[in-house]
Amino acid sequence: MSSRWSIVGLFSLGFAAAVSAAVLVASLQSRAAVSAARPSPAVEDSRAETPVQVVVAARDLDPMTVVAAGDVATTAVAPLTVAEGSATDPIQVVGKVLRVPVKAGQAFSRANFAAEGSGVHLASALMTGKRAVSIALSDDMGIEPLLYPGSTVDVLATMTADGQDGLGAQRVSMTILQRVVVLAVGHETVVAPSAKEEDGSVIGRGPRPKVTLLLTPEQAEILKLAMDEGSLSLTLRNPMDGDPVDPAGTSLTKVSPIFAALAERVHQSELQKERDALAERERDLEKTEYEVERMRYAIERDRKEMEIARAQLEAKQFQEEEKKEETLHPQWQTLILRGGVAETKVFDLPNGEKK
Repeated sequence: MSSRWSIVGLFSLGFAAAVSAAVLVASLQSRAAVSAARPSPAVEDSRAETPVQVVVAARDLDPMTVVAAGDVATTAVAPLTVAEGSATDPIQVVGKVLRVPVKAGQAFSRANFAAEGSGVHLASALMTGKRAVSIALSDDMGIEPLLYPGSTVDVLATMTADGQDGLGAQRVSMTILQRVVVLAVGHETVVAPSAKEEDGSVIGRGPRPKVTLLLTPEQAEILKLAMDEGSLSLTLRNPMDGDPVDPAGTSLTKVSPIFAALAERVHQSELQKERDALAERERDLEKTEYEVERMRYAIERDRKEMEIARAQLEAKQFQEEEKKEETLHPQWQTLILRGGVAETKVFDLPNGEKK
């Protein structure tokens, strides 16, 4: 029995020794491989002295500049002087947007550039005379999941307006902007598309993200006014569709024939009121014209009566003058017949004598 256990013990010791020897051999082989791969001190010193190419600015560059191929150059510098994050290939800087100024000869680094998809990066992509305006859609049309940066949309506004059809104030919907380009949907922009989840949904896009549009200053003012006065909606348009939309808008009268018939009745009633008012004004005008004519006749009659009275007064004054003249200068009048011809002669009488 003891002999049997002695054999088992010896076998165990032999197995342990074999495992230890294998581990030792593997360790020695690994150290040898590392030693063979590691360069000698002389080789390391040689590499430390080899110049490194870095990308520098070929001229002074302002913030918001999109770096072009002609804006960069390369220069060789000592490896120990290369700052962390320095660009070593022009492809790392061309097409990116500077967020800080860079002087000629200054090396480019990651810290010089705006992050992809940031506001600075998007602003640099705007054309001269264009503005980026973000809006929050307040309706339930549910177009947001279908929008994408670069899509083309029309902007609709719904607001309350005074009715022109006699129905009073009512809601009106109209297209205020046409063929507008979408710059961003949430954080997903035309210059930095967002990553997507495994199910295809855009990371960071909420159920109702803000939408950023590319507008002219005048369009931005129109959009702002519409936002203050009502709610906004977007309709997705085929980018190749250039047909204009009638901006007249839609009111309740176009939604239902019931409202159209009601508006027509109200319109006819308003027209009848206008006709009645016009007829009343015409009667008033005729009455006024009659009164004016009557007053003109009365004035003309008074004028003639005044002329008659003046003539009578003048005649009376003339008669009185004649009587006065006869009293002051009495005359004798006689009829003389001579050869069958009658002739009247007037002779002054001496004062106080009468014939």
